[in-house]
Amino acid sequence: MRPPAVRLVRRGRMPYAELLALQERWLRRLQAAPGPEAPSGAEAGALLLCEPAGPVYTSGLRGGLTPEEMARLRALGAEESAVEGTSRPTAWL
Repeated sequence: MRPPAVRLVRRGRMPYAELLALQERWLRRLQAAPGPEAPSGAEAGALLLCEPAGPVYTSGLRGGLTPEEMARLRALGAEESAVEGTSRPTAWL
Protein backbone atom coordinates (compact mmCIF):
# COMPACT_ATOMS: atom_id res chain seq x y z
CA MET A 1 0.00 0.00 0.00
CA ARG A 2 1.33 3.42 -0.98
CA PRO A 3 1.64 6.13 1.65
CA PRO A 4 -0.69 9.12 1.25
CA ALA A 5 0.49 11.88 -1.10
CA VAL A 6 0.02 14.46 1.66
CA ARG A 7 0.22 13.95 5.40
CA LEU A 8 -2.07 16.19 7.45
CA VAL A 9 -0.54 17.72 10.57
CA ARG A 10 -3.35 19.12 12.69
CA ARG A 11 -2.13 21.62 15.25
CA GLY A 12 -5.52 23.12 16.02
CA ARG A 13 -5.89 26.57 17.50
CA MET A 14 -2.85 28.33 18.89
CA PRO A 15 -1.66 31.88 19.62
CA TYR A 16 -0.82 33.67 16.38
CA ALA A 17 2.82 34.33 17.33
CA GLU A 18 3.35 30.58 17.96
CA LEU A 19 1.55 29.70 14.73
CA LEU A 20 3.73 32.07 12.69
CA ALA A 21 6.93 30.82 14.37
CA LEU A 22 5.95 27.20 13.63
CA GLN A 23 5.33 27.97 9.95
CA GLU A 24 8.64 29.84 9.70
CA ARG A 25 10.59 26.94 11.30
CA TRP A 26 9.07 24.43 8.85
CA LEU A 27 9.81 26.72 5.91
CA ARG A 28 13.46 27.24 6.97
CA ARG A 29 14.01 23.48 7.28
CA LEU A 30 12.48 22.85 3.86
CA GLN A 31 14.51 25.62 2.22
CA ALA A 32 17.74 24.46 3.88
CA ALA A 33 17.81 21.17 1.97
CA PRO A 34 16.05 21.40 -1.42
CA GLY A 35 15.72 18.50 -3.84
CA PRO A 36 16.56 14.90 -2.94
CA GLU A 37 18.19 16.05 0.31
CA ALA A 38 14.94 17.62 1.52
CA PRO A 39 13.70 16.56 4.95
CA SER A 40 11.84 13.28 4.91
CA GLY A 41 10.37 13.70 8.38
CA ALA A 42 7.68 15.99 9.73
CA GLU A 43 7.93 18.69 7.07
CA ALA A 44 8.25 16.80 3.78
CA GLY A 45 4.91 16.08 2.14
CA ALA A 46 2.99 17.56 5.05
CA LEU A 47 0.11 20.01 5.11
CA LEU A 48 0.20 22.00 8.33
CA LEU A 49 -3.33 22.79 9.54
CA CYS A 50 -3.64 25.38 12.28
CA GLU A 51 -5.54 28.54 13.03
CA PRO A 52 -5.18 31.51 15.36
CA ALA A 53 -6.71 30.97 18.80
CA GLY A 54 -8.59 34.25 18.49
CA PRO A 55 -8.98 37.30 16.28
CA VAL A 56 -5.71 38.73 14.91
CA TYR A 57 -5.02 41.88 12.92
CA THR A 58 -1.78 41.90 10.96
CA SER A 59 -0.09 45.04 9.71
CA GLY A 60 2.90 45.53 7.47
CA LEU A 61 4.46 48.01 5.06
CA ARG A 62 1.73 50.64 5.20
CA GLY A 63 1.56 50.60 8.95
CA GLY A 64 -1.37 49.42 10.91
CA LEU A 65 -4.50 50.63 12.47
CA THR A 66 -4.66 53.87 14.40
CA PRO A 67 -3.85 53.65 18.12
CA GLU A 68 -7.52 54.23 18.89
CA GLU A 69 -8.65 51.42 16.57
CA MET A 70 -6.07 49.04 18.03
CA ALA A 71 -7.04 49.92 21.62
CA ARG A 72 -10.67 49.14 20.78
CA LEU A 73 -9.71 45.81 19.19
CA ARG A 74 -7.45 44.82 22.10
CA ALA A 75 -10.31 45.58 24.48
CA LEU A 76 -12.34 43.05 22.47
CA GLY A 77 -9.57 40.44 22.84
CA ALA A 78 -7.87 40.81 19.45
CA GLU A 79 -4.14 40.30 18.91
CA GLU A 80 -1.99 42.49 16.64
CA SER A 81 1.05 41.30 14.74
CA ALA A 82 3.42 43.04 12.33
CA VAL A 83 4.01 40.68 9.40
CA GLU A 84 6.44 41.01 6.49
CA GLY A 85 4.78 41.09 3.10
CA THR A 86 1.51 42.52 4.36
CA SER A 87 0.70 45.92 2.93
CA ARG A 88 -2.65 46.54 4.60
CA PRO A 89 -4.22 45.54 7.90
CA THR A 90 -5.67 42.06 7.59
CA ALA A 91 -8.14 40.42 9.95
CA TRP A 92 -7.84 36.75 10.96
CA LEU A 93 -11.05 35.92 12.76
